[in-house]
Amino acid sequence: MNKVPHKVFICYASQDTAVAEAVCGALEASHIKCWIAPRDVLPGTEWAETIVDALDESQVIVLILSSYSNTSPQVIREVGRAASNGIPIIPFRIDNVSPSKAMDFFISRHHFLDALTPPIEKHLQRLTETTQQILSRKGIPGEDIEIAEAEERARREAEEKARKEAEEKARKEAEEARKAKEAEEKEKRETEARAKKEAEEKAKKEAEEARKAKEAEEKEKREAEARTKKEAEEKARKEAEEARKAKEGETKAKKEAEKAAREREKRESKEAAGVHAEAVKAKAPLLKQWWVWSGGGVVLVVIIFLLVFLLRDTAEAHYNSGAALLEEGQYEEAIAEFCKAIEMNPDYAIAYHDRGLVYCYREEYNLAVEDLNTARQLNPDIEINPSFAIACHEHGLICSSQDDYDQALADLALALELNPDIDVDNKYADVYCCHGLTHSEQGSYEQAIADFNQAIELRPYAPDFYYARGYAYYKLGDPDMATADLEKCLDLYYDPDRAKKARELLGEIAIAGLPSKPAFEDDFSSSTSDWGTYYGEDNENYYDNGKYHMRGNTSNLAHFLKNQNAGQYTDFALVIDARLVSGSYTCSYGVIFRLQDYDNLYCVLINGNSSYQVYKLLNDKWYALKTWTKSDYINGGNSTNHIMVICQDSKIKVYINGYYIDTITDSSFSKGYVGLMIEVQQASVHAAFDDIKVYRLD
Repeated sequence: MNKVPHKVFICYASQDTAVAEAVCGALEASHIKCWIAPRDVLPGTEWAETIVDALDESQVIVLILSSYSNTSPQVIREVGRAASNGIPIIPFRIDNVSPSKAMDFFISRHHFLDALTPPIEKHLQRLTETTQQILSRKGIPGEDIEIAEAEERARREAEEKARKEAEEKARKEAEEARKAKEAEEKEKRETEARAKKEAEEKAKKEAEEARKAKEAEEKEKREAEARTKKEAEEKARKEAEEARKAKEGETKAKKEAEKAAREREKRESKEAAGVHAEAVKAKAPLLKQWWVWSGGGVVLVVIIFLLVFLLRDTAEAHYNSGAALLEEGQYEEAIAEFCKAIEMNPDYAIAYHDRGLVYCYREEYNLAVEDLNTARQLNPDIEINPSFAIACHEHGLICSSQDDYDQALADLALALELNPDIDVDNKYADVYCCHGLTHSEQGSYEQAIADFNQAIELRPYAPDFYYARGYAYYKLGDPDMATADLEKCLDLYYDPDRAKKARELLGEIAIAGLPSKPAFEDDFSSSTSDWGTYYGEDNENYYDNGKYHMRGNTSNLAHFLKNQNAGQYTDFALVIDARLVSGSYTCSYGVIFRLQDYDNLYCVLINGNSSYQVYKLLNDKWYALKTWTKSDYINGGNSTNHIMVICQDSKIKVYINGYYIDTITDSSFSKGYVGLMIEVQQASVHAAFDDIKVYRLD
């Protein structure tokens, strides 16, 4: 048995079941097939999928608007999907409530049918008539319910699904490739790190062995020198002792001879003995004085030599001790030894370097970088340990918090020089951005762009970075790059303040890029400018007071008007001032372009509710390229709006009042005429147009 297609979807909260069933009964009594839950939900089917399918297949939505449905998340989701698909919605209000913000977003432009006074039956007839009228009418953008639009929507959804699947597949493949590359690079880094560590360990061991060998050699040398010195001193002492003893023997012999001589010649012996004794006494003090001075001089020279040697060696000894303690992980003791070495030798570059290395390991990055800078000043050619990379990286972040962006980036540059594979903190994106803004303020836009490039590489989803770079490109005279960045800024997320600046700047770029002279222009001051004058029952077109007026007097009709003599355009910019003079704010007015004939064209329309839409008419059937969307940049009510549409290739860009609004992509028409349009929703509409200009961009 074939399923009978429904035309109306009844949307309601469960508390309003009785009213919903009454509405369903009244519509189906008039042969309007309805879909209502839970009656039409087949057992065993997925509830959400069934609801979505039923909504997409509906031609009209009847919303039972009550205090319950007004805040029901499920009802709001159903209404939102219907609105996004361009399905007409009839709000059937049974409670005296104003739409919630979420509900109002989707139904603000729809006329309400109030059923506030009982009995409900007297309002059902009007609802039935309204539904029949909507189902039978044709020709209004956004309310054309023929099968072609559903087919087009299905085609777009299928294309979008295929695109998303392809993107997801590509993303997964890219992610897998990225992970594989990361794993390969990680393995490579680990292998290099192991090799480097092994080489460093080997170099350390060799250096330690060389140091110990040198120390042993120096010790042996010192001991040999000490032994030689001691032996020389002992030999000199023995020789002196032997000389003394020999002298004493000689003296004794002389005394004995003198005694014998005295016996023979007492008087002569006494005189001779007296002279000899005085000579001996005079000679002994002189010998003793010579020994004291010559021995003391040797000792003094030795003491001075030892002091000079020991003082020269102490700073090196403290450094060597600190290096050994550093290797053993005894950081406090190592710092103490390095401090003593620096105190004894303030120009000891390697001691500063290694003390800074200890500070690195202790994560005292300010002190580490301070010592590193001192070491580099003392010895510009000093070999820096790669472990300083993390200290420089972290010190740069500290400097950035103090707004010292030059030093921060200098620290980061050194960190990357020491370790190109260092994981750069995401915060450096802000450092690059702030540094770039400083360059931008100084007019150094190329340097600013280089900084913004680095910021975006670190954080590719930050809209402010794209805005800043777009502004720099704009000031540098590169509108294409500026436009791409500013549109990217808007795509990332909606921030009102940033969006307003970006949209305004995009408007400035677009206007600045227009040729100096338009290919066609008309200020409507002359009634002979080929727009024509017409007064009919359905519509009126005429010149008045320097403006061109279009009136629509029949509901649910759209009126087009082209200027044959304006010519056809491929790539162009269309600029015009337009105003809603009178009529419902739901009525719309705007421009048509790339018109082939009155069954094939594009249009951009705005209304008094500050909303816009973009449609195409293809073979006399309407397709929504952009459904009604509210914009803060459109003047509501009866105020004048400055509309600019730029078409290049398949892109349609909309600007209103100097602000960029939207970009639509469609390739159905590549060339055609331009013109004006109004759309009548209720009763009548009156719009006035002024100062139209068309610029060729091809």
